[in-house]
Amino acid sequence: MILAVTTLCACLYYAGEPAVRFVAVRYIRHMLPGSSVSIKRCSIVPLSSVSLSGICVRRDNLYDIGCDEIIFKYAPGSLISHDVQADVRNARINIRAADCLADLTVSCGISSRGRTLTGLRARVEELKVGLFEVRRGYATIPSSAERGTVRADTLAFGKAALEKVRGNAFIRQNTLLVTPFRASLFGGGLNGTFELDINRLFAFRLIARGNRIDLGRIVSDFDLGKKFQLEGEARGSVRAEGTVQGLTVLEGDFSSLVPGGYLTITDDAILKDIADRSKQDITIIMDSFRKYHYNSASARIGLQRDNIVVGANMEGEAGKRDLEIVLHNMGIIKEGK
Repeated sequence: MILAVTTLCACLYYAGEPAVRFVAVRYIRHMLPGSSVSIKRCSIVPLSSVSLSGICVRRDNLYDIGCDEIIFKYAPGSLISHDVQADVRNARINIRAADCLADLTVSCGISSRGRTLTGLRARVEELKVGLFEVRRGYATIPSSAERGTVRADTLAFGKAALEKVRGNAFIRQNTLLVTPFRASLFGGGLNGTFELDINRLFAFRLIARGNRIDLGRIVSDFDLGKKFQLEGEARGSVRAEGTVQGLTVLEGDFSSLVPGGYLTITDDAILKDIADRSKQDITIIMDSFRKYHYNSASARIGLQRDNIVVGANMEGEAGKRDLEIVLHNMGIIKEGK
C-alpha cells in the first residue's frame, strides 16, 4: 500500500500538496474500507521527495494506526525503474481484531525494488497473529547491510513459549534472520538460528540445540498430566517450521541427562496402544510404566498427519522400555499440512 501511495504522490506532485493529500487519503480508504483517515500535512520537493505527516487511520473497536511521517524518495526516471524508497517514521499500530492483536511502534525503510525492508526499528508490547505471539520485544537493524539486535521477553507458538530471547539480527529480502539465537525453553537453554518471513504469514524456521530441558515442564505446559508424568532433563536438537496457522515441520532428537528420571503412564488409550504394539497384556504394561525409573533414554519427535509422534528407548534397573506415543489435538499443527 505504501509503495502504491508513493507512485500516486510522485506522479501528482505538480498538482499541488492538497491534491496529493486528497489522493493519498482516498487510496487508504479504498485499501481499508470503513476507515476514518486524515493526513495533517503534505510537502513536496519536486523530482526528489514527497512527505506525508500526521497520518491517522482508525476504525472503531478494530484498529488505530498513527504515523509521524512517511517520506517517499525518488529521482527522475525512478518511477519507471520502480526504484522508490519509503522512510516510515514512528508508526504506532494498535489492532484488536479476532485474528490479530497488536500494540507496537515501528520505524522502517522500504524499497519498491523487490518490495523489501531496508532497515527496521520496532518496539512490540504485544503481537499475536494466529498461534504466533511476541510480548515485550525490541528490534534494531540499521540497514540491510548492517547487523542489529533483537530481544523479547516471550516468543510463543501456541503453548511452547521461548523466554529471554536474544540474538544478532540481519535483514535478507523480507526475512528476519537471527543468528546466533538464544532463548530459554522449558527451563533449559536453546541456541541456534531463527528465521521469520514477514511476507508469508510470518513463516518461520527454527534450527537449534537445547540443553537441560525440563521434561516435567513440557508435561505441565502442554497440559499432559492426565496422560503421563515425566521427570528428568534432556538435551538435543530440534528443527521446527511453520506459519501462524501451525507447524508444518517438527523434527527432534533428544537424550536424557544423568541421573535419568521417572515415567508413569496413566492414559488408557496410550497404554492400550503400547500393549497392542508389543502384543502383551495391558495389566503388564500398566505395571511396567508405573513410576518406571530410567537411567538413560533417547527420544525422537516428529509429525504424523495432525499429530505429534514421540518414539523413545529407555533403560533402567527394571529393564528396557521401548514405546511410541501419539499426541493428538496439541493445537500447534497446521491442519491438513
